[in-house]
Amino acid sequence: EPAPGPFPNPVAAREVRADPDSVVYLAFTSGTSGEPKGVMHSDNTLLAPIRSMCRDWSLGAGSVVYSLSPLSHNLGFGAMLTALTQGARFVVHDLPRGASLAERLAATGATFVVGVPTHAMDLLRELDTRA
Repeated sequence: EPAPGPFPNPVAAREVRADPDSVVYLAFTSGTSGEPKGVMHSDNTLLAPIRSMCRDWSLGAGSVVYSLSPLSHNLGFGAMLTALTQGARFVVHDLPRGASLAERLAATGATFVVGVPTHAMDLLRELDTRA
C-alpha cells in the first residue's frame, strides 16, 4: 500500500518485468559516413561498453563525469548513463561563451571528460595560450 501523499489516487506498486534484450533506446546517426539510420539499443547493448570502460578506466562512485556533449547527443546520453550506473557525479557542460574550460574542469573536480576531438582541441588551444 503506497504511503499517503499529495496525489489523490496513488497506484499500488506492481511487479515490473524487464527484458535486458528489449529495445529501450533508439539512436539516430547523422549520416556522416553513410545513409542516416536508426540504431536499436537494449539495456545490454547500452551497458556493455559502459561496463568495459568503467572497468578499464577505474570509474566508480568517487568519479566526476563531465560531459562536453549535450544530453540530446548520443555521446552525452552515454556519459549520463556511465555516471548513473556507477553512482558517480555527473556534470553537464554549461560554460558561458568565453569562460575558461580548464578552470571549469578543475572547479568541478572532473575525473572523466566526455567529448569529441574538437572539444579536446579547444581545451589544448586554451592551455597553450596560457603557457
